[in-house]
Order: sequence, then C-alpha cells, then structure tokens
Amino acid sequence: MLIRNLRRMLQDAFKSIFRNGFMSVASILVSVACLFIFGVFIMLTINMNYMGEQIAGQCQIEVNIDETITDGAKIEQIKNEISKNEFVKEISFVSGEERYEEYKKGIPKEQQEFFAGVPADIISDLIKVTLTDISQTKQVSNYIEKIDGVSWVKRFEGLSTTIQKATNIVRNISIWIVIIFAIISIFIISNTIKLTVHNRRKEINIMKYVGATDSFIRGPFVTEGMLVGFIAAIVAFFLTQTAYNSILGLIGNSATSTSSIVSFKSFGDMALIVSLGYLIIGLGLGALGSSVSMRKYLKV
Repeated sequence: MLIRNLRRMLQDAFKSIFRNGFMSVASILVSVACLFIFGVFIMLTINMNYMGEQIAGQCQIEVNIDETITDGAKIEQIKNEISKNEFVKEISFVSGEERYEEYKKGIPKEQQEFFAGVPADIISDLIKVTLTDISQTKQVSNYIEKIDGVSWVKRFEGLSTTIQKATNIVRNISIWIVIIFAIISIFIISNTIKLTVHNRRKEINIMKYVGATDSFIRGPFVTEGMLVGFIAAIVAFFLTQTAYNSILGLIGNSATSTSSIVSFKSFGDMALIVSLGYLIIGLGLGALGSSVSMRKYLKV
C-alpha cells in the first residue's frame, strides 16, 4: 500500500510539473538561484575559516636576534626564554645565512651579480614562533621584546584578524541572503502548486466529500514541490561545482598548492556539505511552498 501510494504521488507530481510547464521551470530556476547563492556564501565561509586556520598554524611572530649576538649558547638561552611562555606552541631557528640565501632566490638571476661579495651574515638570525592561541599574539610579543638579545619583534595578527572579521560578515550576509531567496522560492513554488490545485479544485472537493483525508489529497502536491526542490538541488550542485572549479582554474594552481601561504579548499572537500545543504533546503522549500498553497483548498 505504501509503495503504491508513493508511486501514485510521484506519477501525479511528474505529470503536474510537465502540465504547468513555464511555472514549473520558473520555480526550479528561482530555487536554483537561491541554492547557488547559498552555496557561494557557504563556500566563502568555509574557505575563509580554512585560510584563518592556515595562518594561525603558521608562524605568527618573528623574533629578530641582535646582530651582535653570534654565540650559540646565547641564542639557545633566548629560545628557552621564549619557550617558557604558556602560549608558545613551537619555535624554529633560521640563521642569517639561510635568510640571505632565501632572499637571493627571489631575485632575478641578472640582478644576483650585484650581491657578489656581500657577506652571508649580513642579515640577522631569526626565531619563528607559533602560538597555541593567536589572540594572545600581542601579549606574547610584549613578553618576547623584553628578553635580552632580542632586537625587534614582528607579528602577523592583522591578517588573521581581518580574515576572522570578514568571515563573520560573510556568514551574517549569507544568512539574510538565504532567507530572502528562500521567501522568493516559497512564493514561486507555492504559486506553481496553487495553479495546479486551482485546476483540480473540483476533483479535490469531490475527494473531500467522499471522505479522502487531507494527507491523501495533499500528498501529490507536497511531492511535486519536493520534486521541484530536488531537481533544483541537483542543477545547483553541478552549477556550483563547475563555477568553483572554473574560478580555481583562473586563479591558478597556487590556489590549492600546499607551498603557498594560504590556499583554497578543493570542491571535493566541500561537496558533501554543499550537497546535503542543497538537498535539505531544496526539499524543505518545496514541501513548505506546497503546504502553504494547500491550506485554502482543503477547507471545504
């Protein structure tokens, strides 16, 4: 019985979608637009959180050692003093020679000859510090600056803070965008269902008079709305996938490179979240739009 009812509702839903032609297409397109924009903001939020995590996991403080200090024991003492801070997660030492060689690699070959004869220790040694809590960057920097032998401290809290603020803004905007488009989608879907219901109002009245329950009558129409949402979810998913991969292609291979300072997530990493979100919202909008449109006609 259950399978037969489901088959009946699906058949009626497909027939109704094809019968309403233009309105059904309009419902699907508006739902696709709603889901696509929802997906864009979801992926923006995910990527900005991801970039914030990458920055937080990289060096947050650079400690430049006084150029007059060449004694390895003194450098070890400075490293030990830094490690004593409770918010220091990891430290790494980079010699002045290594920094100088790294700097020269970024210079065009034709200009490197100008650096011939320049002593390799012209750049001071450096200690890179990673924190357990990036919000404590200022406090740890102030602590390190007071250590004897430290020339100056460079901190990178600004970029991470900016990303966190931007993530919050994107998240808030996405909520309102989704709400607005959801209302539009419900309006369009409900109007599509109303058109079908209006054309079959006499049939619905007869069904009510012979004792058909509201759920029996409502079933095919709710199924139609959910089917519209399901189709929209599939179209929106592949549209989002194509657009996202195209944008990554335009940005270049560095977008997902592990050697870059920050990178973007691949679509595959977000596919499950996006697809589930599309299905839940698409089916939900379809069901809600159908339910709203049926209230009037079930009151006989």
